[in-house]
Amino acid sequence: MWLDAGRGDSPGGGWVVIPARLTRVPLCAGVAWICLTLAVAAMRAAPQAPGGAEGWQIPKGAEAEANPVPPNADVLAKGMSLYRAKCQRCHGADGKGHGPEGDPGHPPADLTDGSRAFLNPDGVMFYKIWNGRAKPKMPAMKSEIAPADVWTVIHYVKTLRKMRATTPLLPQPRVPDPSPSVCDRTAGEECVR
Repeated sequence: MWLDAGRGDSPGGGWVVIPARLTRVPLCAGVAWICLTLAVAAMRAAPQAPGGAEGWQIPKGAEAEANPVPPNADVLAKGMSLYRAKCQRCHGADGKGHGPEGDPGHPPADLTDGSRAFLNPDGVMFYKIWNGRAKPKMPAMKSEIAPADVWTVIHYVKTLRKMRATTPLLPQPRVPDPSPSVCDRTAGEECVR
């Protein structure tokens, strides 16, 4: 490498001139680095299956599937009974994921985490419960309960969700107090409602 510091008529014209034999290795390394960076970025940007985690068998469009079972008190009671019989052993009585048969290395999902609800709409939840997965283990329920019962369990599980402090809450409307005041403030009386 050499520097031609001032002759404008020289071949380098005042630029740093590097012989070609010295640029091949760094050039190849630079191109390889760029290709590797682009490959990693493409893998990260690749679309994931609905539900986000690997190992789930969730068909395309599942996130748009609506629960066909209308919710009511009887459905919730049946859902709670099915949850206790089929899900509680891993997800725990409160749904936090610390049941006695849960894998401590890969704890079951915390079903009370309301901030994750957008990742698991009803259709996605249905296929996660119906098909299960091998690793981390979630038993498939398709050989144990009917599809309508899976939808029923989903209604119950949604009652376990709690909103986190970071989840924005909708403003509550102000409701006027229907009971009239029984006092005369101008007379100095204390008001009782």
